[in-house]
Amino acid sequence: MSKEAAYRRLRGEIPFSLEEAVKITHKLNFSLDNIIFSNTRDFSKFSVSVSAHNPSPLRDYVSVIQKIKNAYIRFESDEEAVYYNASNVLPNSFFLKYEQLTKFRIFKMMFQQMVGSYQQTFSEFELPEDVMVIQKECLYESEKIKTNFIWDEHTFGSFVKNISYIKKLNLIDDFSLKLIKEELNSMMNEIEQASISGKFKSSGQDVYMYISPIIFDTSYSYLKGEKYQICSVGLYDLNYISSLEPDACAHCQRWIESLIRHSILVSRSGEMQRKAYFQKQKEYIDLL
Repeated sequence: MSKEAAYRRLRGEIPFSLEEAVKITHKLNFSLDNIIFSNTRDFSKFSVSVSAHNPSPLRDYVSVIQKIKNAYIRFESDEEAVYYNASNVLPNSFFLKYEQLTKFRIFKMMFQQMVGSYQQTFSEFELPEDVMVIQKECLYESEKIKTNFIWDEHTFGSFVKNISYIKKLNLIDDFSLKLIKEELNSMMNEIEQASISGKFKSSGQDVYMYISPIIFDTSYSYLKGEKYQICSVGLYDLNYISSLEPDACAHCQRWIESLIRHSILVSRSGEMQRKAYFQKQKEYIDLL
C-alpha cells in the first residue's frame, strides 16, 4: 500500500483489516491472540506440527524433521541458545544418523497409522533418499547448540519392545533385526562417549546428560535464546504441539527444571550411575 494509506492506519484514522493484522503478526512473530485476549492469562496459542488432513505419514515425518531443522537454524547465531529435551524415546540428536533405526521408526508409524491398508514387511519397505538427507542436515544444526538431555531409565527398553512386537507379527526378518541391533549398540556407545566427554563429537559443543528416576508420560522440549524461545510437547508418536507464547514456554521450562532437580548428572560426573544406566540399556538391546 502507499505510505499515506499506511500512515492513516498508524494514526488510527483507519483500522487495520484482519488480513493486514495477520500479515503483521506473522512478520513480527507474535500472536494476534495475545492482543485479543490481552486481559487474560488463561489462553496460550499452540500449533500442531502435522496437518490432520495429510494422508501420507511419510510426508508428515519429513515435514516434522524440516521444522525441527528450521528451529535450530533460527538459533544457530545466538550464543545464548540452550536446548532442553526431556524424552522417553531415543533422542533425535543421536538417532537421525542411523538408517535402519530411521527405517524402523517410519515403518512402525506407517503400519500403525495405515490400519489394514499397509501390507509391506520391513525388508520390503524402502526408505526414500531424501529422508536421510534432511535428517543429517537437521543433526548437523542440532549439534551446534548447547544441549541438556533428561532421559528416563527405560529409553532403549521402550524402543526394543516396539521391535519385539513387530518381530512377533513376522514383519521383520532376522537379518534386518541384526542390522537394527548393530545400530542400537553403535548409538548407545556414541551416547555413552558423549556423556563421558560432555561434548558432541562432531561439533565439540557442550552436552549435559541427566538420568531421571521419574517416568515421563511424553517428551518435552524447550529451546531458548537471547531473543526467541519455543517449547514443544510430544503427541501421537510422530507429532508434537509447539508454542512461542511466553507463558507456555515458562511452564515448560519450570517442568523441565523440576525434572533436572530430581535427576542425576552423568556427563563428566556420576560415573557409577552412568555405568549402571548404560549397562541396563545394553541388557535391553541384548533381548533382541
